[in-house]
Amino acid sequence: MKLVERDGSVLRLRTFFEECARGQGQHVLLDGPPGSGRTGLLLDLVRYAEQSGALVLRAEATPVEKTLPFGVLTQLFDSPGVPADMNALLAALSGLPDTPESHNEIHHAFRRLVGDGHPMVIAVDDLSAGDEPSLRCLSHLARRMKALPILLLVTDHAETHGTQPVLCAELYRQPAFHRIPVRPLTREGVHRLLAAELGEHAADRFAADFGDLSGGNLRLLHALIHDARAGSAPHQAYARELLRCVRRGEPEVLAVARALAVLGDSARPQHIARLTGLGTGTITGTLDTLTTAGLLDGTRFRHPTAARAIIDDLPVDQAGDLHRRAAELLHQDGAPATVVADRLARAGEAQESWECDVLREAARQLLAEGRAREAVDHLTMAEGSCREPTLRATVRAELADAQWQVNPFAAAGHLAPSVAAVLADRLGTREWTDVVRRLAWHGRADELARVLTHLKSRQIVAEKEEFRDLSTWLACTHPGLVHPTQPRVTADTRRFTTEPSLSAAAEVAGHLISGLGRDSLPRIHGIIGDFRWSGDSPWGGEACLLALLAQLYGGQAQQALDWCDKLLADPRCANTPAWQAALTAARAEACLRLGHLVQAAEQAEEALSLITPESWGVVIGLPLGTAITAAVRIGRLELAARHVNRPVPDALLQTRYGLHYLHARGEYASAAGRHRAALADFLLCGERIRAWGLGGAQIVPWCTSAAEAWLRLGNRDQAKWLLDEHLARLGGGDSPHRGLALRVAAALGPAGRRTKLLGEAADILSRHGGRYELALVLTELADAHTTAGERRSAQRVVRRAWHVAKSCGAERLCEQLLPEGNPAQLERSAATSLTMAERRVAGLAVVGYTNREIAAMLHVTPSTVEQHLTRVFRKLDVRRREDLPAELHARHPDTRLVG
Repeated sequence: MKLVERDGSVLRLRTFFEECARGQGQHVLLDGPPGSGRTGLLLDLVRYAEQSGALVLRAEATPVEKTLPFGVLTQLFDSPGVPADMNALLAALSGLPDTPESHNEIHHAFRRLVGDGHPMVIAVDDLSAGDEPSLRCLSHLARRMKALPILLLVTDHAETHGTQPVLCAELYRQPAFHRIPVRPLTREGVHRLLAAELGEHAADRFAADFGDLSGGNLRLLHALIHDARAGSAPHQAYARELLRCVRRGEPEVLAVARALAVLGDSARPQHIARLTGLGTGTITGTLDTLTTAGLLDGTRFRHPTAARAIIDDLPVDQAGDLHRRAAELLHQDGAPATVVADRLARAGEAQESWECDVLREAARQLLAEGRAREAVDHLTMAEGSCREPTLRATVRAELADAQWQVNPFAAAGHLAPSVAAVLADRLGTREWTDVVRRLAWHGRADELARVLTHLKSRQIVAEKEEFRDLSTWLACTHPGLVHPTQPRVTADTRRFTTEPSLSAAAEVAGHLISGLGRDSLPRIHGIIGDFRWSGDSPWGGEACLLALLAQLYGGQAQQALDWCDKLLADPRCANTPAWQAALTAARAEACLRLGHLVQAAEQAEEALSLITPESWGVVIGLPLGTAITAAVRIGRLELAARHVNRPVPDALLQTRYGLHYLHARGEYASAAGRHRAALADFLLCGERIRAWGLGGAQIVPWCTSAAEAWLRLGNRDQAKWLLDEHLARLGGGDSPHRGLALRVAAALGPAGRRTKLLGEAADILSRHGGRYELALVLTELADAHTTAGERRSAQRVVRRAWHVAKSCGAERLCEQLLPEGNPAQLERSAATSLTMAERRVAGLAVVGYTNREIAAMLHVTPSTVEQHLTRVFRKLDVRRREDLPAELHARHPDTRLVG
């Protein structure tokens, strides 16, 4: 082993040996804590002495052999090189009495070994762990060896002499005594050792951390080096070596170490005293020893694996008892509930009533910090300790609330007993409001109706405001699940309650019911800003999610996206998977409405993967709707089909989240050419929105989508009637919804107004809408310019439309705009003189479809196809289909508006 920072000590030891060889007896103490390197120095001198021809007697004292009389001496006389005539003494040692006569006989044996003046080294490692008879004999020798060529070299920690303070001190008072202090390595020494063992690069990388973890203790350092070389579990050898260091000490060292491991950051000398029964002086000395040895930093182990190793070394029942006693004394001293509960959790079970109270309070604090998983563990233990029915019901409800944040599906297992507890009036306001929330989340309509009916019949004055707010929230988020006899309220009848987060959720719901106005959005923005990851109230998450969606419905997608980014970046978010999934779903919808299609698809997929489909409940409609719509617009219809075919809860379409899903399903059906199915979904959206009184929220653009579906089916009158009614409701503002409606209105109105309407739609969507919707409008605008003979304007707009579509990730639309995929080739393409409708017809004719087949595919009459082809032939100067350019063929013919 390479010795680092020990050159001076090595030189002194060799000097003492040389003096010994000249006939001057020497007594040397290598004084340092375990792991300081004192054994390494002893072995270095032993090797030097052996190479010099000296006789070396060596022994290693251990606590296990402390009760074995003459155990150390037996090792010494059993060393290699001891003459055979000593065998009789060696055999007799175990039976010798511990008397002055015996000590004198052993002294003469040592003198015989150096009878010819040959030097001898007696090396004893860890002297204070030796047996008393051996120490008395060595003390007897030390008093009489001044003129003998003997070097008595021992290692010990002079500050703590274990159970032999008098004997060790007597040895150290003898003539020719020399003390060489041995201390843990410095930071520079750690770096030098690592460089020698692992190389300079590794030394630069690990020196600081290894120095902190080892405190310069050589045993711990070599264990860390072993871990680094082996690539084993983090600090595995380190933990084993630290435990070995502790176990080699006196019994009080192990007792104090165990107390420190259990108490952790709460360890104080008075706590250790009460837990171990040791005196304050003993504890102070033991802490000093452990600190000097580099095992502790203050009253803390330097790495959690050390404490775990010490606790794991205990039998399970003893460890549990120690944890429970630690919890009790910390509780009595007023320690925080989370600190006490952590010890109770490690004990394995709660037994006393105060333990249940502590576990519940700790769970509330953990939820407030976003640590739901730990709260679930504490509440699970608390529930198991409750015997009183009402308290047990309350704790179970609290457990369900905490578990919902981690795994809503697992928490659903608590709903049946929670419903029974509500009906038996065993739950308080906070608990029953959360039971209602979870029933709604999972779409359990029958149980929800029973609970609401019961709560309404109780007529408890103190709970009227909470019930009113709860009803408002339900009317907005799960309107189809609310029994017709339940009160339907608006923002005007809202009240603030003792549950501020529920009140905030009701306030947002009221704004959505009554219609989002300019005054609504700043307040909604403030509600998001007030949100904190205090999981002790699930309504905070509900209010925040609803406010984010309100921003999306109100055309503030970028603001919603910014908020989602901020909230999801909070480290506490990952500790509550349910809210992390919901916020990721909101982020996906924001990306979709901004036209970031690829991001929307990725975020929706991520949201769906964060919790299981069963955990999503009816809220799955939000991410699923986004995933379907994004896939359709990107052009991945097979992916959209897989999402459409996923099973969803029966109650989904009775909720606002179902509107997202229903509209997305209609968009998929339209892209797949099933326009009647699409129309049915869009009209069902409208029917639900009107019946639920949510028309002012602009949740999905069902009216525009339905009008376009009517148009594709050839019913222009129905499309125009629906769209005119929609535009009248929107008024003359420049909302994104108006921009969407104007695109379809342009296809329905006079040809002379088409360019004007599409230009207005493009202006609105450029300022307020999503880029995908803008790309659609620009596509129609280019077609209008071409029809009007404005070729240069058409080319300019097509290029812009292509670039916008490309930036969205709308590859399907890009291919429809420019099948060649290169806008720079646009002006050199003969096909640019064609309108979009003519290009679609010509593209299908190029691959051999008949006029009747083309008409069926594009939902027009064969006569219309013939007219388009006549104009194509004239513009391209060809006489027959076979002469049409192959570049007209599009791999994905567009089946949108043709007129």
